[in-house]
Amino acid sequence: MIGSSKFAGGLLALSALLWIFMIAAWPFLIGPRESASTDEMTLVVERAAHLLDKQAFYRGIWIVEALGAMGTAIAGLILIHRQETNDGIAPIGWASVGVGSIVYVAMYGVMLGSYWPAAQAATNNPAILAAAITGAMSLFYLSNIALNAGFTLTFIAEARCPHLAIPQWLAWFGAVLSALALAATSFGLFAAPTVSSVGSLDATALIAVVHFAAIAVFGFGISRAPRH
Repeated sequence: MIGSSKFAGGLLALSALLWIFMIAAWPFLIGPRESASTDEMTLVVERAAHLLDKQAFYRGIWIVEALGAMGTAIAGLILIHRQETNDGIAPIGWASVGVGSIVYVAMYGVMLGSYWPAAQAATNNPAILAAAITGAMSLFYLSNIALNAGFTLTFIAEARCPHLAIPQWLAWFGAVLSALALAATSFGLFAAPTVSSVGSLDATALIAVVHFAAIAVFGFGISRAPRH
């Protein structure tokens, strides 16, 4: 399973780097989504116009991000069998990463399949697009709860491993970042996702980049770890 773990580590790192690129490029590709309105249905109509105006960009970005989520899912499911870590929580963590990533892919299916028909009908019936957005947001929070819980466990297991793929301080740092992200996404889900809550995710972009950078280093470390 050493070869599979190395492949999975490399795939995890590449997926994380893809996410970093997409987060950094998002403002330049899409532009600002600011609105002076606080009314949910007004926000939905504005979001519909933005979706229709930037349809090609959104489709392209979401397809690339879905591929990144698929890569993370494959890596997580393979790393369940990683032999270098003897800690019992590591397989649970990688399974959670894999399952969370699969739910993430499902979210993109909802967005790609429902957003534009709903956006076209938003002028007369904005509730349809609002339901699609809140449904996708719920999947986002659910997937991130599983992902961040999984990465919290895998980073902790790595910090306790006698043969580290990454420095111990980085493993603990990754565990803290993952735990903070877990707390934030859990709060977001139980606070009931709304259309207006989409914009609040932009404020966490820098933290997400740091988190994904730690995951990328973790993945590269696994891909380069010698056999013990």
